[in-house]
Amino acid sequence: MMVNNIKINADDLGLNSTVNKAIIEAFDKNYINSTTLMANMPGFDEAIHLINKNGLHDKIGIHLVLTEGAPLSEKVKHLNFLFRGKGVFKKHMYQNFFLLTQSERHLIY
Repeated sequence: MMVNNIKINADDLGLNSTVNKAIIEAFDKNYINSTTLMANMPGFDEAIHLINKNGLHDKIGIHLVLTEGAPLSEKVKHLNFLFRGKGVFKKHMYQNFFLLTQSERHLIY
């Protein structure tokens, strides 16, 4: 059986300039055919520029980031156990997401 539709995805577009450039190079060399964009990370604006410059609009997905950077919505900042100072997500806090109430999960959604 031949598989014709394999997706090779590069995570973390938008993380920083180094990652952004590596992902664009991977597209150029046909190593990957999709990527996911981290909207709350320092390289986001550069990533948007690179997406537009390289015509990658149909190859981008969303990387839901709940363990790094700051949330994009003020609505979740009251979930104090997920954040360290200044409203920045604590690293490796993913296990706490299983402890969220239904209304807290709805806020993240």
